[in-house]
Amino acid sequence: MPREVCVDVGKEFGATTNTFFKPPCVSIYRCGGCCNSEGLQCMNISTNYISKTVSSHSYYSPSAPCKSIYDHAYLHPTYCHYEEGK
Repeated sequence: MPREVCVDVGKEFGATTNTFFKPPCVSIYRCGGCCNSEGLQCMNISTNYISKTVSSHSYYSPSAPCKSIYDHAYLHPTYCHYEEGK
């Protein structure tokens, strides 16, 4: 089963260092966890996308900050399965 994790929005989307997000982290689901063998990996079998509303604040100069509010789409696994690692 997918498990809930907290991800850093900036790292997830490769944001530049002058961009900050509110909220900085979002809760989403990912496949993962321990299995009975080191040769197995938890992989997603079926997925859909979920949307999270995030505000971004970019600072190009002290007098001209830029603010945007938009929806980020995150891959949401609906079913996970253990498979041989690649």
